[in-house]
Amino acid sequence: MIITREIENEIANNRLEHYPDYSALRPHFTSTPHGLTDKSAGSKQRILDLSFPADDPFSINSGIPEEYGTIDYSRIREAISAIPRFGQGSLLIKRDFEHAFRHIPIAPDDSPLLGFEWQGRYYAKRFLPFDLRTAPYIFNLFAETFHWIVADDLQREGIPGEIVH
Repeated sequence: MIITREIENEIANNRLEHYPDYSALRPHFTSTPHGLTDKSAGSKQRILDLSFPADDPFSINSGIPEEYGTIDYSRIREAISAIPRFGQGSLLIKRDFEHAFRHIPIAPDDSPLLGFEWQGRYYAKRFLPFDLRTAPYIFNLFAETFHWIVADDLQREGIPGEIVH
């Protein structure tokens, strides 16, 4: 089964906290419905419904103001417009992190808020889930830091360039 295999993979990579039974759950453990969604490449992705139940003030996402879930990403035309400034021989590189949010750990005390149950066992995410309203904003803070580290390295090496993210 797809979900079972993914859970086993997540445990093997230390991305899930596993509770052996109900009595081991932390007091603020929240079990959220989860399932599979289709990805563009034809594969499946397991998701948590952190907005369940809809319009309920006790869902995880309902406690997060909507504006914290809004972010404007750079457009490809911004990167393309930099090419004439650097001229012939310039290099345009696109980097996309696979499962980008999985690179950002969450606070251990918040992990039980991102829990779910599968086949009588309980789990909680240890890394930023795609389904969390603030995930894009939080990941962008990481990307900003990465951006400035790379830009600083380019400048110190005397390499002309521009980073758009």
